[in-house]
Amino acid sequence: MKTFLLRVSFILPFLLPVSQVTAKDNNPTVQTIIHLLDYISADYPTAVQKRTVQNKEEYSEMMEFSATVTTMCGELAGEKHIQRPSFLDSAKRLNQMIKDKGSSRSVSLLSKSIKELIIKATGYQVSPPSWPDLSTGQVIYGQKCSSCHGSTGAGNGPLALSLHPAPANFLNDSIMNRVTSLQAFHTISLGVRGTAMKGFKELSADKAWNLAFYIQSLRFKKLNLNKTRSDSLYQAAMIKVTLKDVSSLTDRELINKMDGGVELKKEMLASIRLHTPDKATIHSLQLARTYLLEALHEYQPNKASGARQKALSAYLEGIEPIEAQLNTSDANLTTKLEQQMLKVRSVIENHRSRAEVNQEINGALNLIADAGSVLEKTKVSFWLAFVLSASILLREGMEAFLIIAIMISVIRSTGKQKALLWLHGGWITALLAGLAGWYLADLILKISGQSREMLEGFISLFAVCVLTYVGFWLHSNSDVKKWKSFVEQKINLLLKKENMIGLAAFAFLVVFREAIESILFLKAIELEVDQGNRASIALGVLTALALIFLIAFLWLKYTQRIPVKQLFKYGSIMISVLVIIIIGKGIHSLQESGLFTVHPFHFNITNDLLGIYPTAETMIAQSVLLLFIIGFVLLEQRKSKRTIRV
Repeated sequence: MKTFLLRVSFILPFLLPVSQVTAKDNNPTVQTIIHLLDYISADYPTAVQKRTVQNKEEYSEMMEFSATVTTMCGELAGEKHIQRPSFLDSAKRLNQMIKDKGSSRSVSLLSKSIKELIIKATGYQVSPPSWPDLSTGQVIYGQKCSSCHGSTGAGNGPLALSLHPAPANFLNDSIMNRVTSLQAFHTISLGVRGTAMKGFKELSADKAWNLAFYIQSLRFKKLNLNKTRSDSLYQAAMIKVTLKDVSSLTDRELINKMDGGVELKKEMLASIRLHTPDKATIHSLQLARTYLLEALHEYQPNKASGARQKALSAYLEGIEPIEAQLNTSDANLTTKLEQQMLKVRSVIENHRSRAEVNQEINGALNLIADAGSVLEKTKVSFWLAFVLSASILLREGMEAFLIIAIMISVIRSTGKQKALLWLHGGWITALLAGLAGWYLADLILKISGQSREMLEGFISLFAVCVLTYVGFWLHSNSDVKKWKSFVEQKINLLLKKENMIGLAAFAFLVVFREAIESILFLKAIELEVDQGNRASIALGVLTALALIFLIAFLWLKYTQRIPVKQLFKYGSIMISVLVIIIIGKGIHSLQESGLFTVHPFHFNITNDLLGIYPTAETMIAQSVLLLFIIGFVLLEQRKSKRTIRV
């Protein structure tokens, strides 16, 4: 058995997915090219009109910028991962067009075309991963921008009179109507050469997006829309536009995508520009909604990969983080929402009609709205946070405890303390790693939901392999004579010849998987709890750990009195039940990661505790494993009967 554990623990790391962050790190070269192209598109008309130079300084700058774009596009085209770099020829044409003093419209269209080609070729992220926080943007604005642009954004800060050119007036509609949030983001990150506007390289991408969205909101504050109407208008507007649109389109372009009269469209635009989620859970649900709407926009029956990834992200990045809290308030709604998200994936993966995809996505959006209402009404008090924290750790910890407890009972029956030391070392190291993980949670949270689910899925399947082997081994040696012979002939020899790394690795992985999942859920609760009530989380965790250790103490005390035959018999039964549960959870995690397809049943029987999910993949895996176990038991019984006859 030790040989098996050692080999599998060595192979497992090669099966696990590489950690991925939620969005790609944007290439600074690409960022600079896009920034310069936006600048050319916006400012070229002030340099040239009717093939005549109007401003020599501006025209010289346009020439310099277009030459820089051409050079940088050449560097970018040489990178191995860039396929068919058609943007390089277009960049050369743009440079020549500016030399020839081409029309503003032609220059603008070509600049935008090059930008789109580069974004497509490089996968450059033109929007933030989730909706920016205007309150954070306001704080950064006060620190970085108000001295020049003024507290309201009118360009009249204390330093404004001493600057040339003067700081931009963010309240000027004629200027800001032509500026996208993406352009503001690039200006914040890179600055504007030849002006006092330096790039704030010390700001993270998230903070730069927060500031960019806040700057875009300044013109609309004077409208004083009441919250109820603003929220209603925002919901109506977001049916037609996505976060990507809000980030990369100008106000005029956004209005053109909306339905309604002129005044209504202006109000809808204001509701978008002023929107900020009230709290983290609503923020998370908005992210899910945004991804689903983008999936619907992108879906085509013959080209579904982009929509599938959006639908997957909607669940992993939007729904999963708030499941624990929602489950406490409305377990039935949590189950319905999770199953509906799987249905969305299923219709996309099976290339169903756009009408069917639209129907399932609308069903998911309605459930997300219900979840938002439930969570908005749910105040996370001290005691609710305590109950949530304790229940999460109990749920995650009990599964790991059962596996480790069975292994301890088996090893103790051999009387080999050396093996026990390695087993204890494995799970204790996992607990310490989990404790460290709490303080390094920011790094863990950067791992995408997809990678987390794949990690959980592969570890679950690894545990199934090991436990199935252990269960068969227990059943095979449940006869007292066989057991005595096995201990005398095999166990002593194994303990002398082999180290216990495989055993320790198994214990570590089983506990560490649950520790990481617990951290993610507990961090989600921490975001919802007031600073003064956060001690409730620690109290809940300590209470759950105390209960688990009490159960462990009682288990180990009373299993000592059970004869070997009964211990092995009951142990093999418990392991058989556990592996059926775990394989269901493992396949479900791999479905949620997008690695496995989803074929849901029409009935909705879900029990996460028992690993029961209404999909063909999970139930087929459980059925096959169950038949395999039954077949093994029948085979062993037949062998025993033959032995008795002999």
